[in-house]
Amino acid sequence: MIKLYAKFVEEQLNIKVIVGKKTAHERFAGALATYTIETMMQDGQALQAGTSHYFGQVFAKVFNIKFSNHENQQEFGYQTSWGVSTRLIGALIMAHSDDLGLVLPPTLAPIQIMILNLAPKNSEITKLVKTIFTILEPYFRVAINDDDKSFSFKKSESQIKGIPLTIEIGEKEWQQAIIKLVLRHNLTTIFCNINDEQLLIKQIKTAFTEISTNLLDSSQKNFANNLQKIVNFNDYQKLVKTHKGYFIAPFCGDIKCEAQIKTLTRTTSRCIPLVAVDNPTSCFKCQQPDSPWTYFARSY
Repeated sequence: MIKLYAKFVEEQLNIKVIVGKKTAHERFAGALATYTIETMMQDGQALQAGTSHYFGQVFAKVFNIKFSNHENQQEFGYQTSWGVSTRLIGALIMAHSDDLGLVLPPTLAPIQIMILNLAPKNSEITKLVKTIFTILEPYFRVAINDDDKSFSFKKSESQIKGIPLTIEIGEKEWQQAIIKLVLRHNLTTIFCNINDEQLLIKQIKTAFTEISTNLLDSSQKNFANNLQKIVNFNDYQKLVKTHKGYFIAPFCGDIKCEAQIKTLTRTTSRCIPLVAVDNPTSCFKCQQPDSPWTYFARSY
C-alpha cells in the first residue's frame, strides 16, 4: 500500500516522496513496523503524507481475532492498517501554490479549463465561447466565466482557484480567429487557431502533461536543493538552526538516542529509506557502528 500511495502522490499530486520505514521512536504504537511516504514542502518542512502499519498478531490477541490456517488449526490473525487523509489536501496546497493563489495539477483540478468571455454582451463572441466549450467539454472539465466583471478580476479569480489553464476570448481573438491559452503554474502563453479543433485539443493535452511534469520536477528540485548530508552531530546542531530542509545521517535507531536528538534540535527522524543511500556507518550521535542512513527534519 505504501508503494501505491507513493505512486499516487507523485503521479497525481506531482509531489516528490521518500518511501521508507519509521524508526522505533516514530513507529505507530503497537505496530511491529511502520512504513511511510515523506514529503517536503516549499519552506523545507517535512510532512508525513501516508503510512502503512504491520501489526502482526499484537491486536488480534487483544481482541481475540482468530482464523483457521492450512492445518485447520485456530491461529491469531495477522493485521495491517494503512491510510491517507485530508492532510494530502494540505500537502497539495503547500507544495505547489504561489503568491497568486492555488496551483493545482490538471489530474486533480475540479475545473481544468476556465474559458474567460471578455465581451459577454457581444453575441458573436458569446457564441464562439460556447462553441469552444462544446469542443472541449467531452475531453476536459471545462467552465465558462461570462459575468460582467473586469478581465483582471476574472483572471485573478481563476488564478486564486488554481485552475490549470485559462482560455481568453475577446474581440481581438474573435477577429483574428486565434485564442490565447494561459498556463497557471508558470503563466506561459500558447496561441491556437480557433478553426483547428484537433490541434486545440492536442495542445491542451500536451500542456497538461507539461504542467504535471513541471510540478513534479520543481518538487524534486526543492528536495534535492534542501538536503544536507551529515555525519557529525555537532555540525548537525549548528546547521539545523539555519537549514530549512531535510538531513540524511547515519543513525542507530535507538529510542533514547533519538529522544536526545529531538530534545536538542527539535527535529525527528522521518524514515529509513527503503532504497539505501549509502553503506551503514557509525551513528552521527552515539557512534554505534552499522547504522543505516536516515532522514531527519522539522515537521508540522
